[in-house]
Amino acid sequence: ISEHTPADLMPPEAGLIVADLYGAEVVRQAELKRMAPASRRAILLRFALAAADRLHRLADPAASREF
Repeated sequence: ISEHTPADLMPPEAGLIVADLYGAEVVRQAELKRMAPASRRAILLRFALAAADRLHRLADPAASREF
């Protein structure tokens, strides 16, 4: 979050990273939560597909045009 955003808005169990234009600092670590393997795989695949799509649009801007 921005250094100007009140930290009270974030839930206490969530991790918190405060950033400005020059860097960031971890204020509190998030607690470790175990996930089912199927859920973990689904989230990883969604993340990977989003990253691949962004990289593809960066490399080939014409590919993202609507038809």
